Amino acid sequence: MASALAPFPTRIHIESTNICNLDCLFCPYGRQTRQKGYMGIEPFKKIIDECQGHRTRLWLHFLGEPLLNRDLPTMVAYAKARDIPQIGFSTNGFFLTRELGEKLIRAGLDRLECSVDGVDPMSYQHLRRSREFQRVVANLQGFLELRNAMGSERPIVTIQFMKTPETVAFLPRAQAFWKPLLRGQDFLMTIEDISFAGEMRGARYALERQPCSWLWNYVVVLWNGDVVTCVSDYDGSRVMGNVRQQTLAEIWHSPVYEELRRKHLEGRFNEGGLCTGCDDWALADGHGYQNVEGEKV
Repeated sequence: MASALAPFPTRIHIESTNICNLDCLFCPYGRQTRQKGYMGIEPFKKIIDECQGHRTRLWLHFLGEPLLNRDLPTMVAYAKARDIPQIGFSTNGFFLTRELGEKLIRAGLDRLECSVDGVDPMSYQHLRRSREFQRVVANLQGFLELRNAMGSERPIVTIQFMKTPETVAFLPRAQAFWKPLLRGQDFLMTIEDISFAGEMRGARYALERQPCSWLWNYVVVLWNGDVVTCVSDYDGSRVMGNVRQQTLAEIWHSPVYEELRRKHLEGRFNEGGLCTGCDDWALADGHGYQNVEGEKV
């Protein structure tokens, strides 16, 4: 059941870019029809300035590969300078060079998730549709070594696997490989795949439908400033406003947002557009992200 409405989003996904070098098995990247581009530094600063004092967590990723945005270290540094308590992003690791890694560490990045999804070239190619397994492993190893050499406790690094029968089977091998390289709060994590509102697979969670907590707590800002309600809206089909013309608070408390929340509270999910065939709400509380050692993520 949805909680009371947060006065301001408690977690904001800012899409650094919707451009990616991969088209992975579980990602709708190849299905998107919206224009591709990069979040500019000025609209980013506008969002961050509004976040000050709200203790909002920031995730600089939605659909694309964040490291393709050359302003990413500047974005992290700007947000940290304005006391954003937690800043992170997910990456496929292709472009995690030593130079870029050092910039991110010095900027104050709190969390870096690297999607590995393989334990050898064959398993990696199946899920990530790429032959660059060794490159990703080498980049991530180099980043861990660099962070440790710099004497930094941040960012916390997460080695990430989409939860499938295949990945569950090879997790012991993955743990044996990565655990000696991790330290402190670093960990391996599995993720339950979402359906992206029923488009990537059929409904799987046979639960009584409840209001989606995304509408009461979290928000996604696309690279062009459009605000959408959740991470299932990969194509930006339900825009609630745009941060270039409005404040995020105005959008968050707008009549169109309130009407959608009312429909959920009244069980009128079929009137919610994107919500109609969605079962991703069942994972909206974050329990689909699991530390492989059973600890809280």
